[in-house]
Parts: sequence; structure tokens; C-alpha cells
Amino acid sequence: MWCALSRIRALMFIPDLLAPLWCPKARWHFRRPYENVSVAAASTVADTISESPLWKLAYYIQQFTTKALDESLNKFAKVRDKAALGIRVETCPPLLILQTDTRNTNKTVADIGFVRPVTYRVLGDCPCTCIIVLYTRHASSSSSNEGLEISVTCEKAMKYFIRYPEWGRYFEYLGVDSSDPKDQRIIDLITDDLPHPQAISMETL
Repeated sequence: MWCALSRIRALMFIPDLLAPLWCPKARWHFRRPYENVSVAAASTVADTISESPLWKLAYYIQQFTTKALDESLNKFAKVRDKAALGIRVETCPPLLILQTDTRNTNKTVADIGFVRPVTYRVLGDCPCTCIIVLYTRHASSSSSNEGLEISVTCEKAMKYFIRYPEWGRYFEYLGVDSSDPKDQRIIDLITDDLPHPQAISMETL
């Protein structure tokens, strides 16, 4: 997802190919040393959108993350107000992609006596550009072939990633989930020539 989205967004923003590319990830099944601070090593735009194999990119990031972790924690320990260290998405570089993984929270197996959840959703009053949320499978799923559901918020011009050949090999388009109330045209732009604009979600094949 990171490579495919970055390749298309790079055509929009025309970034410096030597600039670092951010792709922070939040996973809800473990606690961080500082809960509002995450540490990541960033590859360049050129590294990410190139045709290099994914394992090479992952190994590159792992090397830097392992080396820098202790140094970063020591640096953050001197900050009195840890809440000020939170990520402000709107101040990040334009090609930022923030990923939230909710799969291991396992909310669909909760039993509160008279009802059980069917699915789980992150709610908001408007989409924040290029945040990816990974959801677990629906509890009511009748097909073993149904995969994870993935929600992607994106710019209006990003409708092209739905037609991206490599994307179509792994994901099925489900529709538009929500749009910025200030600009309802996003639904028409994203779903041009596409069926059932009800949900923006993708499902793994």
C-alpha cells in the first residue's frame, strides 16, 4: 500500500526524491515506553517509489530504527511536557501516510450479554488526508474468502489509485465511506465510473 500510494501521490506533489518519506504506524495491541511518541527511520522518496523489492526497504528501515531507539528515548526523557510530542498530521510533509492497525484489538469477539459487535470503525467528523486504518474481518462474514477491510483517506485526485493495476491484484473496491462536508464533490470525483459509492474502503483479496 505504501509503495502504490506514494507512487501516485508523487505525481501530484513532485517531491524531492532525496527527501525522507514518512510512514508512521500505530498498533493498538502493545504499550510504548512513551505512549504518544513513536520512533521511525525514513527511507527517501526515491527508495520507496522505486521497483526495489519490499524486503530491501523493510530491512533498511529496521536497521536505522534499532540503532536509534535508545538514543531517541534518552532525548525524549528530557522533555517535561510529553504531550507536546504528539504527531500533528497537518504539519508533516505532503507525502506522509499514517497507518493505524486495529486488527489485534479483536473487538468483534466481545460479549456484553445481550449483543456482540459485528465490526469496528474509527469515527470522525471529516477525513484527515492519507490515513490508512486496517480493520479486522466482520464477525458476521459468511465467506472464508473475505479478507481485511482497509479504509484510506486521500486527496480527490487519488481516485486513480483505484484503477492502479498492481492495487487491483490485491484489493477490491468497496466504495466511499465519508467525505469532507466542506466539499461534497469528492464523492463524485472518486467514484466516477465506479459502482456503489457507499463505503471508502478496500478489502484484501
